[in-house]
Amino acid sequence: MANRIPPKAARPSTRRAAVVASKSARTRRTPTARKAVVGPGAGQRPVSANPAAPAVRGSRMQLGASLCIHEAGASLAQLRVALEAGLTEIDASTLEAIDTAGLQLLLTAARAVHAQGRRLCISHTGKLLAATADALGLGADLAAVAELLA
Repeated sequence: MANRIPPKAARPSTRRAAVVASKSARTRRTPTARKAVVGPGAGQRPVSANPAAPAVRGSRMQLGASLCIHEAGASLAQLRVALEAGLTEIDASTLEAIDTAGLQLLLTAARAVHAQGRRLCISHTGKLLAATADALGLGADLAAVAELLA
């Protein structure tokens, strides 16, 4: 009876162990690879390294060349700081590209300032900002809570 074969449930499955080992080898990430995926903004550049990020000076914020979804995280962080410091003007003179995410940031900032009983002034709007706001149907909403100066 010493040579008795153990029941099927008690036997190790070499095939199953091989499949589990190969799956874990394929999905395993090194610590550096995990940092690249999980890093700031999921692969985006840090705030300080973003040349298109807005610059805040007192109650005035100078937008960068682009206010698109790729810069939304950095812009939102700086916009929050500026709103806490009493932001009253956003200068869009250097703005060359804006998308829905960028326009939503501006509208949210304008509504936040409006809720505090103040009015946000967006200067040097140009045709780009107005055309994008109108195309998205947000032109009237933005004009209701912010002063738009061309």
